[in-house]
Amino acid sequence: MILYPSFLKFQSYRVQRQLRSEFENFIENEPKPINQQLDLAGHQRDMGEITPFEEVIPPKLTEFPPTEIRIPSITVSTMVVVGESIEAFSDINHQPGYYPDSAFPGMGNVLIGGHRGGPAGYFRKLNELKAGDEIMLRTPRHTYHYSVNTVKVVERDDWSIAQENGENMLTLTTCQGEGSDTSAKRLVVQSSLEKVTLHRLAER
Repeated sequence: MILYPSFLKFQSYRVQRQLRSEFENFIENEPKPINQQLDLAGHQRDMGEITPFEEVIPPKLTEFPPTEIRIPSITVSTMVVVGESIEAFSDINHQPGYYPDSAFPGMGNVLIGGHRGGPAGYFRKLNELKAGDEIMLRTPRHTYHYSVNTVKVVERDDWSIAQENGENMLTLTTCQGEGSDTSAKRLVVQSSLEKVTLHRLAER
């Protein structure tokens, strides 16, 4: 039993390593993006040579892309899975994941949940975030740059934070992590989408 926590942590490490390998393979096998994008009026414009981080409007997605979440201020760099159900997040070894009802990146309120403790406790320092801190969702073709607006604690059954309000947002949730029942309340970080950058796959 003494070795069980170490086993779970090693298992979480293996899952993350596999996800990252699949992510990098996805990048290698993706065709280069065309050198055209739609401008804000919906007209196609010739971009010529795309720079490694050309700012573009959010693309229209039809499924969750392979995703890495990066939070520089608290040294987070971890892969995100797609949650099959809300109940699945109760598994202490569940990786940070998109909620089943999450919007796609750049298309509404993106919902990602994760643990603060245990072998998959990648959101351990989420409470240290401050307004203005950057959070990035990196996908094979784009990076979505968000700026933190609020860090707050809500009741565990308060799902108003998941509602759409017409804005492109990112909502991160985890347990409050305090008191005798560390999951009695929910810690929530909400951020606004600042920009989307397009990558040249050949240069990554």
